[in-house]
Amino acid sequence: MAYAGAPGLELDIEGLDKATTRNLRLHLGQLDPALAEQPARLERQLRRDIDNAMQPFGWYESTFSVQTVKGRRVLRIEPGPRVLWIEADIRIDDAARTVPAVAQ
Repeated sequence: MAYAGAPGLELDIEGLDKATTRNLRLHLGQLDPALAEQPARLERQLRRDIDNAMQPFGWYESTFSVQTVKGRRVLRIEPGPRVLWIEADIRIDDAARTVPAVAQ
């Protein structure tokens, strides 16, 4: 579990590896405590921050929930499938090699 937020709005983060959790905490920053009383606004903020934190690691389809467990708010994240990229295979034909910008 990891802590994120400001006094009045604490979230324990579950379901992510250490690097992604650290990145998410950076994206969450100091959450506005007023969000605790505005669930729709909290959900929009979390969606934006979760996407921004997870997409650099290849997760584009995460889901999440916020639940209260033993008096604490728990942000549970299911990362979803990781997008894997293949190595690019770039080939320059003979005609393109004569173009100065390509030849560099």
